[in-house]
Amino acid sequence: MNKDKKHHFLTELKHIFKENGLLQQKIQGYTYRKEQWQLVQEIAETMADGNTLMAQAGTGTGKTYAYLVPALLCGGKVIITTASKTLQDQLYTKDLPAMIQALGIPAQISLLKGRNNYVCQHYLQEELEYGNSTDNQEIQWLNNIDKFSKISVSGDKTECTSVPENAPLWHRVTATKDSCLGSKCGYYNSCFMVQARKNALLADIVVVNHHLFIADLMLRQNDIELLPKANVIIFDEAHHLPEIATNFFSYIVSTAQISNLCSDVLMGGKIHCADVKWNQNCQKLDKKAKDVRLTVEKGKYQSHDLEKNTKFSLAAKELLAELEDFSKLLSIHASRHEEIARFFERSQELLHNLNIWLEINTKYIYWIDVSTQSLSWHTTPLDISKQFASHQNQTWIFTSATIAVQNKFEHFIRELGLDLPLDKLTKNGAETENIPSSQSPNTVNIEDRKLNTISIESPFDYEKSLLYIPKNMPDANDTNFNHQLIMQTWASILSSGGHALILCTTLKGVDQTAQALDKLLTQHNLDWPLLIQGQSTRSRLLQEFKAKPNSILVGSQSFWEGVDVRGEALRLVIIDKIPFTTPDDPVNAGKIRHLKQQNINAFTDYQIPQASVTLQQGAGRLIRSESDKGVLIIGDKRLVEKHYGKILLASLPKFKITRDENEVIKFFN
Repeated sequence: MNKDKKHHFLTELKHIFKENGLLQQKIQGYTYRKEQWQLVQEIAETMADGNTLMAQAGTGTGKTYAYLVPALLCGGKVIITTASKTLQDQLYTKDLPAMIQALGIPAQISLLKGRNNYVCQHYLQEELEYGNSTDNQEIQWLNNIDKFSKISVSGDKTECTSVPENAPLWHRVTATKDSCLGSKCGYYNSCFMVQARKNALLADIVVVNHHLFIADLMLRQNDIELLPKANVIIFDEAHHLPEIATNFFSYIVSTAQISNLCSDVLMGGKIHCADVKWNQNCQKLDKKAKDVRLTVEKGKYQSHDLEKNTKFSLAAKELLAELEDFSKLLSIHASRHEEIARFFERSQELLHNLNIWLEINTKYIYWIDVSTQSLSWHTTPLDISKQFASHQNQTWIFTSATIAVQNKFEHFIRELGLDLPLDKLTKNGAETENIPSSQSPNTVNIEDRKLNTISIESPFDYEKSLLYIPKNMPDANDTNFNHQLIMQTWASILSSGGHALILCTTLKGVDQTAQALDKLLTQHNLDWPLLIQGQSTRSRLLQEFKAKPNSILVGSQSFWEGVDVRGEALRLVIIDKIPFTTPDDPVNAGKIRHLKQQNINAFTDYQIPQASVTLQQGAGRLIRSESDKGVLIIGDKRLVEKHYGKILLASLPKFKITRDENEVIKFFN
């Protein structure tokens, strides 16, 4: 922007956000917050100057409005990307329409998801005509999807509420990048996905999620674009980006993918090439895939863990050979129909990814993940920073409540390569020369990229609440740890009257915690609802927790963030341990080994920042509004006994800290 336009832009925003300004007049319940205005100014300056911004904003800052209003007024095309579909839908259906109405502007918005979120009319029709399901429930769901496809404007499967989102049927009536027939499809002109992309091209603001954004980055390496060009990219829930990007830049092949290919070929082959003995070939390949799965017990393993497992090695080689034969068969018939050609391409990609796993490259981590039904081979890059950063050609704004450690951003900057000069990176992310990393937490001037960072504390008064760290807890690796934690905090739980969310770092911790609580509730004749992860879906457990008085909810990873329970329903949050990633996790172990080889302190530069972000997320479940008060209990004595505990505590909101449980009881009384 030129100076005059920038001045007008900032003046207009001040008029909107000031006390008794436009938002306060138009949005019921809106209040002016100086922290929000500080964030708005930083975002607006970044948009006006075309720079890069990394902003941490504590709970209650109002960061959503802080980026939505400048996005609507900046005058260019903006893409907003989120980690969760929940926030993506909220922005599109609630927040953006409210802002547009309040501002009184004719902005056009669009929601864009990955292909498999939309009903595919081609595969729906195939299922209706050739599907052989005998399950009455599935037949009813299929009819419901058919009716939905005829009346829906978007074709978004989340809007088809009569069919569960996790129903296996969806796999057969949606398309992926591998199975989509593209412009050769007979339904191309009425395709829901094609229409969604057309809408995105015309829109001022496009709402996507991180998975689609990273997929677009990958395809741009081959001059293919999923997303329209934009002036500004806003990353909300940005702390998830490194993990999502790492997964997308990985090569993955699974026995489930191979089995799915077999079932799809059985259907498509029967329709388009009925003279071929698909049934016999598909059965052979599917059996080889299932045989591999049976050679390894459930769990995660690094490649060297499997060197002595001769059954696995032999079964994997037999699967590879069978997949090669199957791919050759598909290639023979690929010219007969576009769908068979797509099957051939899928088989080639599976072969490619499996062969890559068998190669040796020091830039990757080689591991397998074995679940109850499937085994998957993963070739995971140790460093995705160059690949990610090389595609920046517009303003990037990263925001989250938890992307800094002690208000410093070095870890996140390094993970995403935001300290690498753009002109030293080629299109595929390779460096043209060695570049030293910058560690500045405030402003980084790098050739044509200016990176600013800002950390804004929550406007909520955390000193009215308590952080209690029990004194006589056992070591975190004690096998009886979670039982002891409940015994030592039972008086606090009683005083709070339940209304407690207990966050565990492992599923084993969930089980031990639940058993201890169940025993104590029975002993004290308390009919308080005990809700445990795994008993029901996450959303239903949260609904029950909000609705039922005196509830106690025990959960693991999926409950550490995205839980927004306000008021009396949640008065106590208990976190069992510092959430360090497990050392036996293959990716974690590989990255630690890689950092050590570079003489980098992996614990300080990798494990502590990772734990800090997760701990901040868990602690953030307690105070969700200005009127909220409560107690946070963290049972890990390393917070006060180890030197790194100070770093973790300093990254949390400014609670009043106590080690005396009587303070907790007094607080609740």
